[in-house]
Amino acid sequence: MAYLYIYAALMLLINLLYIYVLGKKELFHPRLITAYLTASISLAILFYFHLLPSNLLGFLLVLMNLIILFYFSKNWVVGTLVSAFIYAAFQIIWFFTYYGYHVLTQNTSPYPFLIVKPLAFCILAITMFLAHSAVLLSINHYIRKYDIYHILLQVHQGIRFILYSITLLLILLFINFIFYLWEETFFTWLSILTISAYSLLILLSISTVVFIVRQRLQQIFLEEQISYVAKLESENSLVQSFRHDYKNILLTIGIFLERNDLYGLKKYYNEELKISSYQELEDRVDFLDLRNMQILALKGLIGNKLGIAKQKGMNIELDIPQPIIRLSVPLIDCVRCISILLDNAIEESEQVADAQISVTFKTVDHQMSIIVANRVLDAKKIRISDLTRKHFSTKGDGRGKGLHTLNRLVRSWQNASLDIHMQDDFLYFEIVIPEIEVN
Repeated sequence: MAYLYIYAALMLLINLLYIYVLGKKELFHPRLITAYLTASISLAILFYFHLLPSNLLGFLLVLMNLIILFYFSKNWVVGTLVSAFIYAAFQIIWFFTYYGYHVLTQNTSPYPFLIVKPLAFCILAITMFLAHSAVLLSINHYIRKYDIYHILLQVHQGIRFILYSITLLLILLFINFIFYLWEETFFTWLSILTISAYSLLILLSISTVVFIVRQRLQQIFLEEQISYVAKLESENSLVQSFRHDYKNILLTIGIFLERNDLYGLKKYYNEELKISSYQELEDRVDFLDLRNMQILALKGLIGNKLGIAKQKGMNIELDIPQPIIRLSVPLIDCVRCISILLDNAIEESEQVADAQISVTFKTVDHQMSIIVANRVLDAKKIRISDLTRKHFSTKGDGRGKGLHTLNRLVRSWQNASLDIHMQDDFLYFEIVIPEIEVN
């Protein structure tokens, strides 16, 4: 019985460390610790007076974590995923420590196989603690880097996570009762099946978090792109307003010149027009066609990439003559394809003296052609057939994945095609997408 209390105390300590790491410091405060210790002591008292079987302690630990995490985070997503991950980690590590020792030594102690020699118990306890520490260290970096806790807090709490929580509790309760009812002869097979289930639970928890984080990072990226383009459009609006008043400005300047009033002209130019750089205005005019791209994700991407190319001194041509409202292919895939083409074009253009990049969206017979072209350094060295081959690159080892991915994505779209050809010193990539809706 003493071993069980020591083991339970160690589990509670490790459990608290998991909450500290997974929930960050802001979740880990005195009120949570007080609630945690109160709940733990209450379970210990109930168990001491034989009001709770040992089989239910694991289930009650999950329930305790779920309630405490939900109460202090006010979020079902955090409570469900964190409590599921913690308990699954506990069960898997227990399987390879105490239960593994039980199988190897044919120990006759009952479940949960804690009654062993003192030295063996200490070694197993230390091993268990080190294993949990390794898990915590391995996930801590990603939790801090991607701010996973705050991302989970921002997830919309739908009925699916409440149902997920209830389903999780019912499954764990069922497993614990199976452990309690089944005979020792079936325990090994049951344990293997159970550990497999807990492994799937860990994978499910991790994959859910990865999916949520990935979606959020993509959303942040697109929001930044959209913000950039909104600022760009605002500046372009000023340019258009200026161009509408062009004749009036010239007329006013002519009046100053007729009077030979250079001082007045300079004052008018500096104080009234407030133009710091005419070339800056001309640079912004190049992107006016971006107004016709009404898909915000693509607008942000194109505006950002072409802005970077412009800053690098590259000549840019953007032609979107008609409004683009909707695509017949997955938006995320299309964003990836255009990003690959623009990144490659910018990278190649950095090596060319008279760099030029052109981007065109044109529609003909309910089909859209997306054309990205750039001047290349040496057209004779480029073999079109090699460009989409996996791992092929003219830039060294470890490259060549982008165009292969582009080709694979386009081929996955129904009735879409990718054409690559060379004309003069320009390399053209043309993606044709069917049934495009244009206003």
